[in-house]
Amino acid sequence: MSVVVSYKKQFLLGIMLVLVFILFLEILAFASLYFYDYCMIGKRGFYAHLDNYERNRICMDNSEINFGYNPNLHMLPNQHNGTININQEGFRGAELLKEKPDNTFRIFVIGGSTTFGLYTTSDDSTIPGFLQEMFNEQNLPVKIEIVNAGIASAFSYTETMYIQEKLIEFQPDMFIIYDGYNDLNREYADYNSVVQTDRTIILDSILFIQDYIPIINLQYIASSILNDIKYTLDSNQVLPFNSDNIEKKAAIWKERWNNICKIGEQENFTTLVTLQPIIGTGDRELSPLEERFFKVNNGEKKVIAYEKYVKKLQELDDNCMTGDLTDALDISSGKPVYLDRVHLDDYGNSLVAEKLFEMSLPIVKQKNILKNTLIVIQKLKNIWMVKLILQKKIIMLKLYLVEGVI
Repeated sequence: MSVVVSYKKQFLLGIMLVLVFILFLEILAFASLYFYDYCMIGKRGFYAHLDNYERNRICMDNSEINFGYNPNLHMLPNQHNGTININQEGFRGAELLKEKPDNTFRIFVIGGSTTFGLYTTSDDSTIPGFLQEMFNEQNLPVKIEIVNAGIASAFSYTETMYIQEKLIEFQPDMFIIYDGYNDLNREYADYNSVVQTDRTIILDSILFIQDYIPIINLQYIASSILNDIKYTLDSNQVLPFNSDNIEKKAAIWKERWNNICKIGEQENFTTLVTLQPIIGTGDRELSPLEERFFKVNNGEKKVIAYEKYVKKLQELDDNCMTGDLTDALDISSGKPVYLDRVHLDDYGNSLVAEKLFEMSLPIVKQKNILKNTLIVIQKLKNIWMVKLILQKKIIMLKLYLVEGVI
């Protein structure tokens, strides 16, 4: 009996020692965040004004964000950490009332992780965040409300479903579509699917660690090491890119957005469809780091294939507003703005937001004028109806008086 008890004590003691050792490693890992930059954005020279911990925090926060895939790709609501806030409706940023307040012009910005703002320093330094700031500086007679509806990995299939199944319920006045890269990269076999099938062992390992290892700091460091391995392996080869069905994909992309624009006519919202810049588009000099990204990413082949989407953008129906942003970063020539193959730093986001602001401001003003005109017309119509009713009552009164006299 005593032997059995002894084994139990040894077993429990062993478990306790393991837990203490893991806790020690976790504390050590946390302390190391202040002294070592595990985050890839710091290793690549971005956000030098931040310290090691702040840069690590950005990467940790992004790795902690969770998504749902059923029935469509979406952000899980009520997620909050140091640099990212997902509100109760599943949008990045401040809380949003489903019922649109009076005198409000509501704009949803739709796209993938570049719209969401992967590796940005805050909610405000995303493209929608900068766009909100620019509209706030305008003395407009209506409040402009910018909603960040970006979701990592989203492309035209999931985005158009998202609009029809959820976003249209929020009484939108305008949708700004900022995509292109995820459609370009999507395999034709997955072009009508929510989940993508082209996964690698390293990527699956990173996702497994993020999903199933609850020890936050150790998890982050392990994921960072695997990301470094992936980056090193990718740097020594040109990533494959299949352009065989690019014409078919671009045609489908066009029809998807034409359909949304038609729905907009019925539901009274405007759709501005844009194509995002990707590394190698426009007329800007790439930095040495960006040159490396361009080479590894099969950039030359992708830029040529991307022209198919640019052509389809120009062919969209007249009820779609369009904007080609492939040269939006030209002003940053020689200064690195690409954090990786497609994601931008805060400065790059501000440049894109500026272009979107220039495109959307006239639309907002025009729609507001039209809305006010309709209000005035309705008021005049109401006045006319009241006047008509009064005239009828006066005539009836006169007839009554005449009949009374007779």
